[in-house]
Amino acid sequence: MAGWTPISKAYVFTQLKGEYVAAGVLAESHSGFRFAYAQSWKTNPEAYSLDPLNLPLGDQEFSSRKCWGCLLDAGADNWGQRVLMATHRQVPANQIEWLISARGTGVGSVVISASRHQLPTMLAPPDFALVSEMMVQAEQLIQEGRVDEIAALPEHIQKALVYGSSMGGARPKFTVADDGSEWICKLSRSDDTFNQPIAEMASLNMATDCGLTVPRHKLHMVGGRSVLMIERFDRDKEGFKRHYLSSFALLNPNKAIDGDPEGVMSYIRIADVIGKVSAAPAADRKELFTRMVLNVAVGNTDDHLRNHGFLHVGGERYRLSPVFDVLPHPKQITQMALSIGRDGREASLENALSMHERFGLSRDEAIDAIDNVTRVTQNANQYFVDAGASKLEAGVLHKIAHDKLVAYAGPVSSEPESRSSKRAGPAPR
Repeated sequence: MAGWTPISKAYVFTQLKGEYVAAGVLAESHSGFRFAYAQSWKTNPEAYSLDPLNLPLGDQEFSSRKCWGCLLDAGADNWGQRVLMATHRQVPANQIEWLISARGTGVGSVVISASRHQLPTMLAPPDFALVSEMMVQAEQLIQEGRVDEIAALPEHIQKALVYGSSMGGARPKFTVADDGSEWICKLSRSDDTFNQPIAEMASLNMATDCGLTVPRHKLHMVGGRSVLMIERFDRDKEGFKRHYLSSFALLNPNKAIDGDPEGVMSYIRIADVIGKVSAAPAADRKELFTRMVLNVAVGNTDDHLRNHGFLHVGGERYRLSPVFDVLPHPKQITQMALSIGRDGREASLENALSMHERFGLSRDEAIDAIDNVTRVTQNANQYFVDAGASKLEAGVLHKIAHDKLVAYAGPVSSEPESRSSKRAGPAPR
């Protein structure tokens, strides 16, 4: 469009008790980004820092070469950007326009608007029963780049696609309403080497039986495709948004110090952040350690900083969010995405144990936590079969857990607790 200038200034809103409140102003230029809190937010008795470590509440104007993670968390990632490009003739021209395009559907409570007085039009999530089959078909069209057919989809399906496009990640997904809540639907793909929704269902069930905090989850078959549904934990019982911060946002890799032996990309650094922001640091550190051990044990080597996050609980305090994005990655089982111990990213249970004290655990407590996980994962084959995996898939995925266990010299009890007594999500239907 001739003469069109990209939007360079936007207004940051957040939700307090169901009401949207202006929190700050974001500006983008050739040199980077600037942010300042709104005066009305600074004087609000319920105000809090959008990021207590990188954007502490105050009068300061902040500047950064790259946009802050607490704002990026609210925008579209790989899959969401593909959806927007497939469904819009004009795509966002800069970071601010990408954030505005999320229209409040991203993770957490932050909404970015081009107007200080008006929020972008926000849609309600579509009902799963009404749109699921067409959404699965639409996902396939996007994967194949069939733009003309995407443009011919009914308007409500195109809107539904965009609604769920800002949840982050590279995997196809959409957001729906079902059973009185919002759910993220994650789809299998024709080019997957194994059924990923089924594998993630089984992994979440293992996480539940390890005593971890897990969102409700369930599995559906739609048009011959497996669809894993995970209840959104960034929405409260009334459907109001909860502020969320990824570990990527809090650790801010852009501020990494060259030569730091531990680096930013590590569980140890997340544990340090827990000590700074958590309302229950001891419990959250133990939970983080157990998640790290489970990720090693099942081969979830895609455990990057955006796959760990925190939910606001009041003031400047947070709690570790429920676990998510846990499933094996058979093509890469030797190196984690994050450093886990003295041997860096080496994906072994011994390495996970090596820096237990940084998680506030004694060696005996850490060994007990590992034993608790391996009692569950030694039966990984049954979890995968119960979730619906083929015998071949279950065998391949179980071998990862088996090999991790064989390589570990620690004690393992014979039987885990009953899965049916602890599982968070209902059985597949």
